[in-house]
Amino acid sequence: MYEGATAATITCEFNYANDVNFRLLPFAFTDNSLSNVLLYGVSGGGLNPSFSEFFSIEQLQGTLHYTLFILNATISPSNSISTAGVYWCTDNESEFLIQLVVIRKYALPNLNYYLNL
Repeated sequence: MYEGATAATITCEFNYANDVNFRLLPFAFTDNSLSNVLLYGVSGGGLNPSFSEFFSIEQLQGTLHYTLFILNATISPSNSISTAGVYWCTDNESEFLIQLVVIRKYALPNLNYYLNL
């Protein structure tokens, strides 16, 4: 996924509604306490408000399908964390790990200039 993309989603289907959690192990962070971040927890009251500018979550009504929306893909931590990292979805009996890689676009220099030297 390219840096700045806004359409990233991660969907996990769980077996049990108890203890559904989404965690992020970011590739870059500004503080060691942010190396393992609880983004969403059913028993913790839902989406962590500290990260609401980066993420939102939706549960498909009548199911145990949860979709995490990444609102802005980042490589470098802006205020706290990078959204690039390993996402960890868990409930009482299930565990899923998803890796999100974010890449930065660079324009190549004009090679004709160098070839005509």
